[in-house]
Amino acid sequence: LWPRRPAVAPCRDAMQSRAEELILRYLSPGGSADLLAVTWFLSHFPAGSLYPE
Repeated sequence: LWPRRPAVAPCRDAMQSRAEELILRYLSPGGSADLLAVTWFLSHFPAGSLYPE
């Protein structure tokens, strides 16, 4: 997936290290992005009988 070039290695290693930290803490930045997207979608959902303004 990542090219094996010296200039890319530090970035790749930093990203891998950060991913491991997040996994140990049971955190998911992808999950946070999904939650933000759903929140935005629902905030723009039309009002109706279930959700009056």
